[in-house]
Amino acid sequence: VSNPAGATLLNPLAVRHVLRLTAGNLASNGFLTLRSDATGTAMVVNPAGGGIVTGAATMERFINNATGAGYRHYASPMQSGTATVQQFADDLPVFELNPAYNTSGNVVNPFPTMFQYDETRLNLPGTDSFDRGWRVPLATDPLVPGRGYTAQTGPTTVVDLTGTLASADVPVPLTRGALVNSGWHLLGNPFPSPLDWDLVPAVPGVDRALYVFVPSGPYTGTYRSYLPNPVAGEPGIGTNGGTPDVAAMQGFFVRAAATGATLTLPTAARPATYRNPVFARGPAADLRPLVRLRVANAAGQADETVVYFDPSAVAGFSPAHDAHKVQLNGGGFPSLWSQAGPLALSINGLPDVFRTPSIPLGVQVSQTGSFTLTAPELRNLPAGTEVWLEDQAVNRRHNLSQLPTYPFNMSVGFTGPRFFLWFQHRPTATAPAALQVNAQVYPNPTAGTATVEVAGASGPVELELVNVLGQAVHHRTAQAHAGL
Repeated sequence: VSNPAGATLLNPLAVRHVLRLTAGNLASNGFLTLRSDATGTAMVVNPAGGGIVTGAATMERFINNATGAGYRHYASPMQSGTATVQQFADDLPVFELNPAYNTSGNVVNPFPTMFQYDETRLNLPGTDSFDRGWRVPLATDPLVPGRGYTAQTGPTTVVDLTGTLASADVPVPLTRGALVNSGWHLLGNPFPSPLDWDLVPAVPGVDRALYVFVPSGPYTGTYRSYLPNPVAGEPGIGTNGGTPDVAAMQGFFVRAAATGATLTLPTAARPATYRNPVFARGPAADLRPLVRLRVANAAGQADETVVYFDPSAVAGFSPAHDAHKVQLNGGGFPSLWSQAGPLALSINGLPDVFRTPSIPLGVQVSQTGSFTLTAPELRNLPAGTEVWLEDQAVNRRHNLSQLPTYPFNMSVGFTGPRFFLWFQHRPTATAPAALQVNAQVYPNPTAGTATVEVAGASGPVELELVNVLGQAVHHRTAQAHAGL
């Protein structure tokens, strides 16, 4: 539409790609439908100084690459007060809002098929559990812009919502309770277009990561996490295929670090040209050192975690550099994370690869069997740096830099520490000063006593002897003599 006087629809109009309102409004009169199917999802572009869609319109959300029934997170692209929960009734295989769930929990029958998330419910008597935040809305409740909803859908479900399309910034107030699992909020893309998370401004008191749920069954699934780069314009980091593109009508989780913060979802974060997040954007070049780890079962069900290095990161949790592990997986999927003190992280940013001690890894499986832990991505590591995996259950170290696949067996009941990630550095001509320690072992080879000389070291030195299988056979801490 490029007409200051605007345009008015008098008959049904279905748009499959882009509706651009360069100048003037489009009066829908209930005739406009934004289509979504296997070929793509339509979007609206409202340029600065351009027009908007007035009156009722309908937007569809097709499920892409769906493998079966499961809870999927949705959001409304409509202005406040123009769409209600009841609009899901004609789309879900079963539309069940049983309010007894809000007081009785998972024992209710029939079980609800649609929920909201309310982090203040964790303060109710009971356990401090992430799942405690779910609650069932009323059919007459309005769909709140910027808030998310989860609904049990089938593999061919198409949800359509009708109302007045949103075209202005959406502020979302967030709270944070005092419990360990407090602060999670199910938000949603409030626009009839994709949302670029890289362009959503950081807010004090709100972690930067976002988390998108991908179902694997009726009540199971895993999360894709994405963390923007603190440097504007530089690529971020995702796990399990996470990207900054939030599809239209897509819900997602964020976490508040403090109560009273307000996260604004701005129209400036909407793309001006057609984008279909189903296909996702390919990762741009990222120069930060990074290790991506993946654990998979024999059926190929897998989970990822990432450890990377950025001078602006800190050893503890940083809202700008780290992403939580929202939940552990079920439905046969293993779970993988790194541990930072008491926190489980899906993305772990650390300041310096040369001064990083061993990193504990958490692995949990939902069925006993054979698994593989792989390092599908080892990038931008300094020359001479090797990544090693320690398996304390079998007293073995495995060089992931030389062989990025490590097979292991694990029992469903095992919850203790087992795997650790190590970074070992060999002095090279191009290594930084931190590694120019001129390590020597002599005589080498030897069948008896050997001397280890480490010039430039200060304080105690950790020494470990491993056999050809990578198993640690001797460990000691030695105090360096003066001058060596």
